[in-house]
Amino acid sequence: MTIDGLMKHSGNHNEETTVNTLLSEAVALHQAGKLSEAEALYGRILQQDSRSSPALYGVGVIAHQVGKNDIALQCLNEAIRLDPAIPAYFNMRGLVSSALGNVDGAMQDFRHAIKLQPDFADAYNSLGVTLKKANNLDGAIDAYRKAVQLNPEMAMAHNNLANSLKEKGSIDEAVEHYQRALQLQPGFAEAHNNLGTLCVARDELVLAEQQFQQALSGRPGYSEALSNLGVVHKKRGDLEGAKYYFRKALETNPGYSAARTNLASVLNAENEYYAAIDECRKALETSPESPEAYFNLGLAFKELGLPTKALKYFETAVQLRPDYAGAYNGIANIYRDQGRYELAEKYYRQGLEHDPDNHEVHSNLLFVMSHHVLVTPDELLQAHRQWADIHCREGRAHRFRIHRNSRSLNRRLRIGYVSPDFRRHAVSFFLEPLLAAHDNSSYEIYAYAEVSNPDGFTERCRAAVDHWCNTVGMSDAALAGRVAEDQIDILVDLAGHTAGNRLKVFAWKPAPVQVTYLGYCATTGLDEMDYWITDEVIHPVNTHEKAVETIIRLPRCWVCYQAPSGAPAVQIPERDSVIFGCFNDRSKITNEVVRTWAAILKQVPEARLLLKARQYADDGIKAVLLDAFQQQGVNKGRIVFQTLSLPDEYMAAYSDVDIALDPFPRHGGVTTADTLWMGVPVVTLIGERFIERHCASLLTAMGGEAWIAATPDQYIEIAVSLARHKEQRIAMRVSQRQRMADSPLCDAVGMAHAIEQAYREMWRQYLSRSEVGLHA
Repeated sequence: MTIDGLMKHSGNHNEETTVNTLLSEAVALHQAGKLSEAEALYGRILQQDSRSSPALYGVGVIAHQVGKNDIALQCLNEAIRLDPAIPAYFNMRGLVSSALGNVDGAMQDFRHAIKLQPDFADAYNSLGVTLKKANNLDGAIDAYRKAVQLNPEMAMAHNNLANSLKEKGSIDEAVEHYQRALQLQPGFAEAHNNLGTLCVARDELVLAEQQFQQALSGRPGYSEALSNLGVVHKKRGDLEGAKYYFRKALETNPGYSAARTNLASVLNAENEYYAAIDECRKALETSPESPEAYFNLGLAFKELGLPTKALKYFETAVQLRPDYAGAYNGIANIYRDQGRYELAEKYYRQGLEHDPDNHEVHSNLLFVMSHHVLVTPDELLQAHRQWADIHCREGRAHRFRIHRNSRSLNRRLRIGYVSPDFRRHAVSFFLEPLLAAHDNSSYEIYAYAEVSNPDGFTERCRAAVDHWCNTVGMSDAALAGRVAEDQIDILVDLAGHTAGNRLKVFAWKPAPVQVTYLGYCATTGLDEMDYWITDEVIHPVNTHEKAVETIIRLPRCWVCYQAPSGAPAVQIPERDSVIFGCFNDRSKITNEVVRTWAAILKQVPEARLLLKARQYADDGIKAVLLDAFQQQGVNKGRIVFQTLSLPDEYMAAYSDVDIALDPFPRHGGVTTADTLWMGVPVVTLIGERFIERHCASLLTAMGGEAWIAATPDQYIEIAVSLARHKEQRIAMRVSQRQRMADSPLCDAVGMAHAIEQAYREMWRQYLSRSEVGLHA
């Protein structure tokens, strides 16, 4: 939008003095930003001299500035026809052509301007902008470098060069050019904003916030900076603050779709899915091809139990941005939930192709490989090691070599639990009773909580521990530093490769002893993880499982169950027919499971099967399962679906079930415990790995060994036998809750004692190894 050179090339040297005077006045007004007054003077000049190329150029620049690029192009074409030797005219026409989408024409003009004036820094900068638009990043960087070489004082070129270097991954050099731009132009709002986004990418949130605030000081109401402040607050876990800034950005620029889709992402995080959908649709009104809007629509519809609709939106996001790793991840999650694991694996891998450093997508790939038994134990171990090799380089390079912890064996140990699931989540049903039962005289408990949307579970967990640290927004380095500062003796991962995990922190080895427990069903793959806590049922001595960690087998069930408060009393169904049930996620129901369940239904012809999960709100999901059962000879009318319900309604729904069928190879966990608490027997098929054995661990703990099958045929036999012995079932149903309450499965004190003994032995082993190392 430059008007440089307007007075240098005044066309006809015989122009009257009044024309030159008017031109000087017009340029002064133009430079002062008084566009309408400048345009009027340019018009007066053209009335006196229709061949005044400077006036035509000035009118063209103003037309471009106000978005009337068709008019701008006409004026500039005429100016160039009248005076084809002026570099500034070609540079401006190139800018206009670029705005009109004529990238090739723009580049021709910029290169011609440079040919006319080889030291024309503005033209090199303009060429760089257009090359970047054409996805020629290397060419853009070369052009920007030439611009700053020719004019080291050109702040805009430094800013543009920094943007391209950031995209290229040359972060340190990008910072240098942002800082140079700001030295040259201290109030350069765009440079402050751009530097802030780089700080966000590096998890330097304090510095990022400072840059965005400085951008706003230079330009109050700068919508991009306001929206970016919202991003900072979201990364910190301050969802209210994030919403404030996103809405502030929309007040200043209602058509700013990025702020609206950012707002939608927060609403999704707060489970306000319908509000998120509304914001996404508004964003699409102004930006119909916004991949972020389609992505957030996908997230919302997935959580509403409408995966078919969600899939359509994720696929659209990928079509609009073929390198959108998050959208590939969304597609993969949909296929995983539908039990289409090979497709899920394919799309996780596609996401990683476009973003190899995305540890979350990589963790999801490992989850589907491990939880659905897609590869051999050796292959699974290798895949997890690869994750650590790729994503843990920084932590390993800065690993804590010295720990200042007191070396006393019998002192009060500091135990740190790291989890995103200190909230209503399957993990918390097993974790909360353990936290409450810890011996606080011998163990000081720290919780490092990656929880951005706390709830009642969060508050109870917080009350049960000695120290609480909200880790949302903390970088891996900062969190590792905090753990080391707290002098944690034993740091316990409760997530593995599940959503929100902070496994990369463990690569820093901030605690002398590190353990994985509870949240995941396979090795972490980190050599820095010392132990994996399970039990003798999950991991018998001859286990086929492979792990980098030393497996610690508790002498009892590896978990303790806490029943939901207000769970309804056990009810005896008043009917003669049998209802089998499974309230596990749809993703666990494989084709082999359908065949086995169909065989059971065919042997108990009056029975029905009740399936309850969030995905059954989607008619397409139900239709696929119904067809699968019909292909196995089971009438569709015998399959009954229920969608996810509120907690109390969910527990009450077990009153309609006589016998629960555990899926395989991926077993139920908390769902199994809920089912048992409601008096319903659970039939399970035991396999060779953790994921295929943890239901058997729960059953063994409460005396349900008779329901554990070693083969599919035995699984069928147990289920059919239970169906045919109604009186026996009723007798068991009446007494089962009390038997379970009296068993190790509900013994929180026993659970805490067992795991504390394991911690103490780990600490003893650490001290022994350290002593050997000291004397070597």
